[in-house]
Amino acid sequence: MDHFSYFQKELTNQFEFDFLGHLYALDTQMGTDYLDMNQDSLEFFIKNKTSNMYLDYLKEDDNGYKAWINMVLSTYHYYKHHQKRFQLTPDITNMLLQTDMKDVHVAFIKLPFPSIYLELPKGMLKGETNGQEYEVEGVYVHQYNLKPIDKKTIERHLGKGIVSYLQLGIVLKNNEEYQYGIVHLRFKNGNVVEQLQENYKRASLQFEEIANDIFSLVLNTLFYIQSDKSDMEYIEERPLILLNKPKNHIPKKGHYKVGRKVIINSSLKKKLKQYEKSPLKAEQNYKWLVRGHWRNQPIGKGRKERKMIWIEPYLKGNTEDDLIHREYEVKK
Repeated sequence: MDHFSYFQKELTNQFEFDFLGHLYALDTQMGTDYLDMNQDSLEFFIKNKTSNMYLDYLKEDDNGYKAWINMVLSTYHYYKHHQKRFQLTPDITNMLLQTDMKDVHVAFIKLPFPSIYLELPKGMLKGETNGQEYEVEGVYVHQYNLKPIDKKTIERHLGKGIVSYLQLGIVLKNNEEYQYGIVHLRFKNGNVVEQLQENYKRASLQFEEIANDIFSLVLNTLFYIQSDKSDMEYIEERPLILLNKPKNHIPKKGHYKVGRKVIINSSLKKKLKQYEKSPLKAEQNYKWLVRGHWRNQPIGKGRKERKMIWIEPYLKGNTEDDLIHREYEVKK
């Protein structure tokens, strides 16, 4: 069972009704479905569906409640925007983890849909929290629509000059136990990389050793999935034929396979295997790895406009074969 189905079932069992479905019905009925759900609106819904007493009970464990309520928001946004799931292959994940962001403007942070789920290859990223080792199973990514919100409200809640606001709902799993990490990325107009450290400090994550890897992978994936559609394919799920179909059975939606055709050169793959524990902190030995990077390419009349071009990682030095790297243009 994928995480969304698991969490949706947990909410249904906890509240004894279709939580996400009822929330969306209210959102539509109130005419607010064009806006993003926030914590205040969500808590108002819970109080009216249950009671003030139950909401107070949920808030008794403050840290646990914060993670839970934000995961409800993450899954609701994902549900509301038709469950767009992107499944990353191991090769493309490895290459994106080996990609630097040096001069990336905030204008290039655009999701293909308002809310998506990035499903990581099993065992690709691991970290420790509360003395337990967890692997990152996936990340919900939601880009808040700031256009309907006035400038003063944005400044009061997010800070002065914020032009892009992303919520990451990080899903960690140990055997059958889930833990959640919530990260809010706020960006001003300018270079994204220069603002990552401030966002990282604000997050106060317990799994700090992999936080930068997660940030980098999410942002690089957002750039990549809009850069070359030939390496991404939509795969329809084959419906299961169930003789005794349960009443609450929810058919699984299709997903986007990212990096389906991407194959790492065998020499490069051998080198990348040395970095499995910490892909972003590689040591250079007999050959050196030229990390992937984004080129901020001037284009247009007077070369005043910009577009991003992705250069894959490649090896230099005593290589046996010539390595060919491709360029991927980021389309507007």
